[in-house]
Amino acid sequence: MISADASFLVSALVGNQNGVTAWRWWRKQSLVPLLVSRMALFEAENTIWCGEWDGRWDKARADQSLAGLQRARLEGLIERREISNRRIYPAAQRLSLHHVGPETYGAMDIVHVASAQELGATHFISFDGAQRRLAKVAGMIVCP
Repeated sequence: MISADASFLVSALVGNQNGVTAWRWWRKQSLVPLLVSRMALFEAENTIWCGEWDGRWDKARADQSLAGLQRARLEGLIERREISNRRIYPAAQRLSLHHVGPETYGAMDIVHVASAQELGATHFISFDGAQRRLAKVAGMIVCP
């Protein structure tokens, strides 16, 4: 099972500097459905909206990317899964306790990796360096 973070979703949908890598990797996996938490999906949507307002892309590209995200969900390529707060925060605290030390991670990075683990994912796809490092030391296979 593969969990995607917001950086992967945005790259694949908006086509930023990592977009080609994201699509190439995902197609190589036969467009396997990606598990996402509600938080990762919200972060992707927010990044797309912010990209329009801060000039990274225009409104048409933002609208097209948001429509692509919705279409991917409807077609089953992206599966949003719920994780209760009663599970996610203890899981995040465990990650923090066991893996924060010489290497530090932001709270949201920890929550994203904990979410992937709680979803039952064995693979974590991200372009975020801190999340990639944490997922790897937590025992997940990191892609692309």
